[in-house]
Amino acid sequence: MRVRSLHPLDAPRQLLPGRLAGENLAIVRGQAGRAGERLTPARMARRSIAPRSVGRAVVGVDGAALDTLAEVRPRSGPRSWEVSRLFARDDGERMPQALFDACASCVAEGGGERLFLRTPLDGEADRAAQRAEFARAHLGEAYRSERPLRAGAGGASLLLRPALPSDEQALFRLYNAAVPASVRSAAGLTLDQWRDSQERAWGEERTYLWEEGGQVRGWARLAHQGEDLVIDALLHPDETAAAPALVGDAARLAWGHERAAWAVEGHQPALALALKRAGWELGAAYSVLVRPVAKRVDEPAMALARA
Repeated sequence: MRVRSLHPLDAPRQLLPGRLAGENLAIVRGQAGRAGERLTPARMARRSIAPRSVGRAVVGVDGAALDTLAEVRPRSGPRSWEVSRLFARDDGERMPQALFDACASCVAEGGGERLFLRTPLDGEADRAAQRAEFARAHLGEAYRSERPLRAGAGGASLLLRPALPSDEQALFRLYNAAVPASVRSAAGLTLDQWRDSQERAWGEERTYLWEEGGQVRGWARLAHQGEDLVIDALLHPDETAAAPALVGDAARLAWGHERAAWAVEGHQPALALALKRAGWELGAAYSVLVRPVAKRVDEPAMALARA
C-alpha cells in the first residue's frame, strides 16, 4: 500500500463502486456519543483544496482504490495536533503504520510536538495506533440522555458562573490537581503545552466554573451544534461528593435539550457514577492515545571559511 497526500482527483473515487466506506474512527470532543460521520465526495473535495494551515490529509492507496484516509489538524495551538478524521476499509483491519507515520510527518512540518487520537476502545484503530508509536494516555466513556434534560427537583446547586479569560491560571491549577501525572506528561506539563492541547470549540460553547474558598474546584462545558449537545466536566479529587450537584447543574443549564451526550474521562469516576444514578446511559467507551513528534529542524547550510 502506498501512502501519499490527498489529491483533488481522489474525490471522484468516492462515486465509484468499491469506494472508501464506513464511519469516522476518530472521535473529536464535539462528536462524543454521536453516530460516526461518513466520508462523502464533497467532503473529500473540500479537504483536498483546503489551506495547509487548516490541517493536512493523507491517504493509503491500494492499486486504484483508496484504502485509508486520515486528517490531522492543530488543536488550540501549534504544539498539539489531533487526528480529526480516520476512515479505513474493513473498519481498519488493514490500517498501515505508514499512514500514522505520514500523519506524524505532517505534524512535524507544522511545528507540532504531539499528536492525539481518540478512537473506540480496543477497536482496530486503537490497536493499529499502538503499533505505530502511539501510547494510551487514558480511557473515557460517553453517556447519553434519551429524554429532555431537566434539573432534579430540590437538588443541591453549586452556583456555577461563566468562565472568563482571566480564569486561565485557576483552570490550569485545577488541571494539575485533578488529572493524573501520567496523563499530564502525555498531554502537556507546562501552561503553554496545556493551552495548546485544549480541544477546539465545537459550535456554540459555554464553560461554567464552580468556586469554593476562592479556588476553582470544578467546571462544566456545554457545546451545541444544531440539535446536538455534548457536555464534559472536571472536578477536583477532593470534591467528588459534589458530582451529583454538578450533573444536576449541567442539566439545569441545558434544560429541555433532547439529544445530549456527556464525555467522561477515566480519571473522573465520581462523575460517571453520578450520571448513571441520574439516568444517563453508557453509549460507548473510547481510548485517548498520544504520539510524541520530534520537531523538524532545518539543517544549517555549510559554507567554506576564507583564510
